[in-house]
Amino acid sequence: MKKNIPANYYYTGEPPLFAHSRRTDSFSSRAAGDRHAAAAKTNRQKIIESLAGKPPMTSKQIALPAGLERHEAARRLSELAKSGQVHVRVFEGSARENEYWIG
Repeated sequence: MKKNIPANYYYTGEPPLFAHSRRTDSFSSRAAGDRHAAAAKTNRQKIIESLAGKPPMTSKQIALPAGLERHEAARRLSELAKSGQVHVRVFEGSARENEYWIG
């Protein structure tokens, strides 16, 4: 059964990097997920631009030039690391924050 798509429905046209809704979610939840996915994509691009040609930095150091909050940068950095677009150095058992870089 085909649903009527509202005029204000926003679809990015690209498959999401990571799932942002469940099959059982309502249409409005899926639409909100698509809008969020577009913002996340923009934020990932801002992070990549902030890291380009720079030494390894923490999520806090990356957030400021990217115009993001630290937690937003950390979420997008995790996605970028999983997709192989950035590298991460994890300091396990230390109070030191993870560092990220391109290259």
